[in-house]
Amino acid sequence: ISDFKDYLADNDLEYPQDDFDDSELLRFLQVSKFDFKNTYAYINKYVEWREQHIPPKLTDLCETLIKSGFMYVHGRDRRFRPLIVINPTALLLFKNYDQELLGSEIIKCC
Repeated sequence: ISDFKDYLADNDLEYPQDDFDDSELLRFLQVSKFDFKNTYAYINKYVEWREQHIPPKLTDLCETLIKSGFMYVHGRDRRFRPLIVINPTALLLFKNYDQELLGSEIIKCC
């Protein structure tokens, strides 16, 4: 890990140090078989992906689906698994929407 940090310093390369501790750097190094150039590329791809996808961006239809009560979490069972309640009658409010679009939005929201 220290060799990788030295490589970054020698080549004037930066990464978000606050977001990566040594254990995460080690994971990236292992994936790239300790090739420092590939490790740096993987870290940059990961940071770019994370900026685009986290937190997930909800569409207006997805927000409407969530607010309609179509699906919600109602506590936990005795093994502490979440209880997810699905109310298919709430989908009747969306009968004017394209069914394929509605199906893909339901999957995105879940």
